[in-house]
Amino acid sequence: MTLSFGTIMPQAFIEQAEAATCNVQIGKTIRSGNTIIGYGSLSNCPYTSSANLIIQRSRFYGWQDMATVKVTGSKDVYVSYNCSGTGTHDFRTTISGYTVGGKFRFKESNHIKASC
Repeated sequence: MTLSFGTIMPQAFIEQAEAATCNVQIGKTIRSGNTIIGYGSLSNCPYTSSANLIIQRSRFYGWQDMATVKVTGSKDVYVSYNCSGTGTHDFRTTISGYTVGGKFRFKESNHIKASC
């Protein structure tokens, strides 16, 4: 990137600017047969950014992680969990991670009840 007075912006400044607008995106959690599916992505993030996309189910003590994938880049990433034989639970998908500048980002999807 070139500034109006002809200097080149150092890479560190570019990454800081990208980190300021970096965000996580979450999609809708759905059930297909005995499979719970969620998706998420990163937007406006530097290439060094990553996040965790997690399917969780409700338990009496809180949320339990059932499946996790790492998200990098700006494409949609899918996570799935075979809930066969696990009973009835509420499920959700979450995405969370830190930007290059250290700011924590978190989003959660809709909740669905599934009897598997």
